[in-house]
Amino acid sequence: MKFGYLLILLLFLALGRSIPSQAQNMQLASLLIQIELEQRESIRQALPLTEEEQQVFWPLYDEYSIEKNKLREDKILLIQTYLQEYSNLSDKESNTLTWEGLLLREKGVDLDKKYFKKMSKVLPAKTVGRFFQIESQLQTLNNWRIINNFPLIRNQK
Repeated sequence: MKFGYLLILLLFLALGRSIPSQAQNMQLASLLIQIELEQRESIRQALPLTEEEQQVFWPLYDEYSIEKNKLREDKILLIQTYLQEYSNLSDKESNTLTWEGLLLREKGVDLDKKYFKKMSKVLPAKTVGRFFQIESQLQTLNNWRIINNFPLIRNQK
């Protein structure tokens, strides 16, 4: 399932909207693939689970991951739009892109709350807490890795 998503993502990036630099396009695609492949393994290593907990956790995580990937896809669209426009971004476009970014963050928090509730019903509190700590750390790292690869909005004075 994840590899299917990655293939669609690669095709979308390759055939979708053009961005200023093909190198940026490939760099972003490569980074997103790397993030996707590392995410599950990082969680597996950092979250010790009993066999019973694994049987409950991983199906929930897979559901969560599918929904999280939809948000990543929206983030990619936003990044692509930004990369197309950043050199000549108007105030209105800047406000729109910023607002859309804030809404994506809000959707991410809502998704985390939804799965916190689901996981809390069937897993120990400390396991759920540790998962969301790990998820938060990975998300922070991944966001840095993504945003580190594109420029800030230019100040047009």
